[in-house]
Amino acid sequence: MRKIVLTTMFAALLLAACGGIGATPTATPVPPTATPVPPTATPVPPTATPVPVADPQEAILAGLQKAGEVTTYRIELSMSASGDLGDMGLGEQLQGPMELIGVSGAIDGDNTQITMKGLFAAFLGGTPEQGIEMINADGKSYIRGPVPLLNAPENKWYELPADQGSPADTFSSNEIIDSIGNEEVDFSAMTVAGRETLDGVECTIFSADREATLALMESLGETGLPGGGEMEDVERAELRFWICDDGYFHKMTLDFVGVPEGESQTAEIALVFRLYDFDGDIRITAPADAEPIATP
Repeated sequence: MRKIVLTTMFAALLLAACGGIGATPTATPVPPTATPVPPTATPVPPTATPVPVADPQEAILAGLQKAGEVTTYRIELSMSASGDLGDMGLGEQLQGPMELIGVSGAIDGDNTQITMKGLFAAFLGGTPEQGIEMINADGKSYIRGPVPLLNAPENKWYELPADQGSPADTFSSNEIIDSIGNEEVDFSAMTVAGRETLDGVECTIFSADREATLALMESLGETGLPGGGEMEDVERAELRFWICDDGYFHKMTLDFVGVPEGESQTAEIALVFRLYDFDGDIRITAPADAEPIATP
């Protein structure tokens, strides 16, 4: 039997997004009616000269480093699961894939605009499908209601108190890249799994099999499942990186099938992380007429 903690930056991001909000009132959640406002910029395919594929260790670290240096880009992050998740505290076994968290948005230097969907949005008082939109701009944080649990009951923008963190603070490439793109992580066991066009540029896909994936996850540190549980009897594990001919890291996926500690049924967990539209025409500004949120 092999036991491993389901790790990497995703679990830490989920916990930070849920735990960094501050105190919440006990209002009954009301489904939001607001329609998230997507960033207005249109993704522009990179046009860089192709970079020869090096060995996995060199190529992946170089791609992560280059992506981590960009200050304007778009981001997608998701975690979905099905089956018996044990200590995650989600009640009965999930019937089919369920999105635990889904983040899409854009970064413009220190300014961030994201829409967060899935169960973590529901925990904050939104709905999993419509999600919650948040903006950080010019040192201030905003959230679009209705989000009753954050004291934002109406369909309009609210400004969060200066001492109250926003989940949008968490989603930057530096926070994520720094957790996986360091010299101590050994990617040498990964192999080239093929080529694919992604975001308008050709990419090399590097893949790790079950044993290599488990070893990589152990080397990245142990943060646990979002509810604190561990995964044992891992049936399948695969980690993939897309390093593209523009020199950037563009995508990472992690798929797990196993039995959570203390459970008898199989759970499946899938993670996807994407960065794209590097140095694109992205401008994020504070929402007009935002109302200061009432202190709980």
